[in-house]
Amino acid sequence: MPLTKDELIAKLKDAGVSFESFEHPPVMTVEAQIAALPGNPQTVLKNLFVKDKKHRCYIITALPDTKIDMQVLSARLGTGKGGLRLAPEELLLEVLQVPLGSVTPLAVANPEAADVVLLLDDKIKAQQVVYVHPLVNTTSLALGPAALEAALKAVGRDPLFVDLEADPKIDRDNPPDLKATADAAKPPAAALPPADGATPAPPADAKAGAAAAAAAPAAKDAGKKDAAKKDGKGGSKGADQKKGGAATLTALTAVGPRVEEVLSLAVGALLGAGTTAEAAVAEGRVDAYALARLRADLEMQLSSLKNAAYAAGHVAGKGEVVAHAERRYA
Repeated sequence: MPLTKDELIAKLKDAGVSFESFEHPPVMTVEAQIAALPGNPQTVLKNLFVKDKKHRCYIITALPDTKIDMQVLSARLGTGKGGLRLAPEELLLEVLQVPLGSVTPLAVANPEAADVVLLLDDKIKAQQVVYVHPLVNTTSLALGPAALEAALKAVGRDPLFVDLEADPKIDRDNPPDLKATADAAKPPAAALPPADGATPAPPADAKAGAAAAAAAPAAKDAGKKDAAKKDGKGGSKGADQKKGGAATLTALTAVGPRVEEVLSLAVGALLGAGTTAEAAVAEGRVDAYALARLRADLEMQLSSLKNAAYAAGHVAGKGEVVAHAERRYA
């Protein structure tokens, strides 16, 4: 069972951790939390919950002005550039066991989060006080850096402070500096895919549509090859055209790039040209999990449109074949 706010605070008090507690309305972003606290302190900690391709999970906790380059951090952890992504909301609830907007380094106190890697901004150690949520976003705890370390030790963690803005050289002679930390971690049970590795099957109409979409270019290319043979021409040009056509089809129907393009346009329009989604999250201007949820919703909607188009194409193609067989022409 996950800890409650009161249980966590009692645990910290029993360990002699010194802190102040502030109640406030629910806050979803760093800016909202700053505005809700007395004196509008600028040392409210921002938190990212991310996962890598091996399903290992990480909480990255930093000062609001710390610039976090996710590609660089991915490389430093040995997951390759692009190896880290914001974890979906369901993992937030299943692994950290905190509600949306309540990510905190203290979430590692929950049993399901025992295997989550916690990376702390080393600039925290130079502050007089920092602010974190105690598992809910209606309360903030003010702690000195030593008290934050003591709080983490009280819940069974040895704090790991790293320079999150570093961009060290990585090559054969300079291995990723944080790889050992990632390699020592294991995926939380709730983050693992089904034991049999199976993925949900696409809807029947999507299968039919995909098959039709795959079959149509193949039949067309086969006809081109036959025509080329009859004309006495070589088939290399036809092969090149086939490759080009397949690449174009893949590019046009790829959902992922379209999702990122839409998100990029939306973030740029709302927060200023040139602002990326990753930068907006790293700067605390956009809630990480709200963005992750929007990305998932966009992906689902575009996938539905793609499947519907495939299905419509299959029906239209089938009608053309039947009309040709029955010699019915417009």
